[in-house]
Amino acid sequence: MDILFYIIATSVLIGSLLVILSRNPVHSVLSLILVFCLSSVLLLLLDVDFLALLFVVVYVGAIAVLFLFVIMMLNVKIVQVSESSIRWVPAGIFVTLALSTEIYILLRANFPVGSVESTNDVLDWTALLFGADLLTLLGSVLYSYFFVQFFLAALILLVALVGAITLTIGHKRGTRKQLVYKQVGRDLFGAIKYFK
Repeated sequence: MDILFYIIATSVLIGSLLVILSRNPVHSVLSLILVFCLSSVLLLLLDVDFLALLFVVVYVGAIAVLFLFVIMMLNVKIVQVSESSIRWVPAGIFVTLALSTEIYILLRANFPVGSVESTNDVLDWTALLFGADLLTLLGSVLYSYFFVQFFLAALILLVALVGAITLTIGHKRGTRKQLVYKQVGRDLFGAIKYFK
């Protein structure tokens, strides 16, 4: 189990580096979606089911897809690495080291090593009270009492998805379109001529 955790954690780090280092913005967003999915798997390995489900629904389902459609609508070109972007690397390294040091100091101050004895005796209250796990309880409440709200949220996301795709396609010269009224009219007039 520990080996699987470390493999997935390493994959998350590699994916996050791909988000930053990729020149194509679409590849960056796809790497971001991969990072969110792998983070959800990490949370499942840590038995945090609700947060894992939340990562997939909120981050992958809404935010990353929104980023992808914004990039597609803006038609962002592939950025070339130039001299002006390389000059910010030392500042980035300095900020990274400063934030890492600050996080380390805060964690050492609030969670001293060896002060709390670790124990694995965790009481699962949901299984004790209801005989079910957290995701089963969440699903039963969400799909029974809040079905209308859940369905409306899914419908709004679907309309936004179709609208973004429609805006992305645009009216370019090489785009092939389907004109249904001409096809239906042609078939109707062809049938009338056939029967005459």
